[in-house]
Amino acid sequence: MTPLTLFAITTAIVIALGSNKMEKSDKVCLLSDDDGKVGKVFVRTDNSEKIIDKEKYFIKIKDNTISDPILIKEEDFQKWYGNLLASEPARPKSFILYFETGSDNLTSESLQTLEQILKEIKKGKYTELEIIGHTDTVGKKEVNYNLGLKRAETTKNILLSKDIGNKLNIEISSLGEDFPLIPTPDETDEPKNRRVEIILK
Repeated sequence: MTPLTLFAITTAIVIALGSNKMEKSDKVCLLSDDDGKVGKVFVRTDNSEKIIDKEKYFIKIKDNTISDPILIKEEDFQKWYGNLLASEPARPKSFILYFETGSDNLTSESLQTLEQILKEIKKGKYTELEIIGHTDTVGKKEVNYNLGLKRAETTKNILLSKDIGNKLNIEISSLGEDFPLIPTPDETDEPKNRRVEIILK
């Protein structure tokens, strides 16, 4: 195989594949991320360099020479790489839910976010759910640790009540007032620090 260098900048998902049955060449294909963003990939060999910056464009590398980017027809894309992508594990996805001061009651805005989380869980792509509780710096550290844990537990119970199935391994924990989203002095009421982080894996 010809040595080559891949250099990706900004958001990019790259498929670097060996030859398919039709041709004896290496290929690099660029896809968008889950939010539809496309980055850039620089592909370099000993004597040439090319850039891919559009989704589902690919280049072929053969005999130390790189082709110009080529758009893959959807039919060919599915035929060549559909099975590979279908078997790919889902990338972790995270959400943040916020809480009212000193309690485990979700804010009204977070109730809407909760619906997005439920839709994502019900896609069935994930096997693990991590819930991490946080607080602001108002109050004693030990009390805040317990409040963070209570927020995580409450979030878990809400999700379980929505029939998300029993295939998810759910872990809860608390970081209390440590690792704030917005660094503040002690005894500071900061709404964005009163939160639960939800990570789907």
